[in-house]
Amino acid sequence: MGSLVSRVAPSDETTEELTPSCVAEEEQREEEEEEEEEEEEEEEEEEEEEEEEEEEEEEEEEEEEEEEEEEEEEEEEEEEEEEEEEEEEEEEEERIRRLPSEEVRDGYYLRKTNAAIRYYNANHPGEEYELVKPLIAASVFFKLQLWYHASFLARRKGQASPPPVEYFFAELRHCPTDSFVVEACTMIKNPESCSGNKCSLCPRSYGIVHPSEEELLCGKEEDVKDFIRLMNLAPLPFTCPVTVPEIEVVIAK
Repeated sequence: MGSLVSRVAPSDETTEELTPSCVAEEEQREEEEEEEEEEEEEEEEEEEEEEEEEEEEEEEEEEEEEEEEEEEEEEEEEEEEEEEEEEEEEEEEERIRRLPSEEVRDGYYLRKTNAAIRYYNANHPGEEYELVKPLIAASVFFKLQLWYHASFLARRKGQASPPPVEYFFAELRHCPTDSFVVEACTMIKNPESCSGNKCSLCPRSYGIVHPSEEELLCGKEEDVKDFIRLMNLAPLPFTCPVTVPEIEVVIAK
């Protein structure tokens, strides 16, 4: 038997080699693409920078507007405060103009303080005092009666040398007969030592010095619920001599 021999025909494929001109064109195309990409990146960066600048400008404008608004609000508040202060000053001036003079106010308190000093002298024979100056009084309705707390200055009678002026506190009730019942009249030797004593009857601004709360018939803390407060004669700046005054108050007998 004969052997069969197969032969393979040589391939027609050939390796295509790039010419120098093709290489140059390829490199140029790649460079152009890279340039385009760089330009695009630069444009994007510029756009981002512009956007950031715009945002910063907007933020600055907003901050400036907010600052201006705050300044305007502060100016308005200051103007309002000034107007309120001016109104308060005018009201205070008007209130003071309407208030009685010191002499008129002292006259208003004279009957109460005279009643109190007579009560004190009646209970301290041989140690009588005479009124130097009424200071102030506060009042409330308490259990259907009008009550007063009053303070005044007095000095010993009939002394060869001018005696010291003493501070007195008095508690009184007003009677239907237009007279006063004196419940207590106390000399307070050292007013500073009693300045912290409590009293629910008297406004703190009046500065009335009291004995201890236990000694008061009206003015304890539990009395407040039964008070009907009145428009007390408001205090004015006044002289409170601690020595013998130059002008004595003449007390009608």
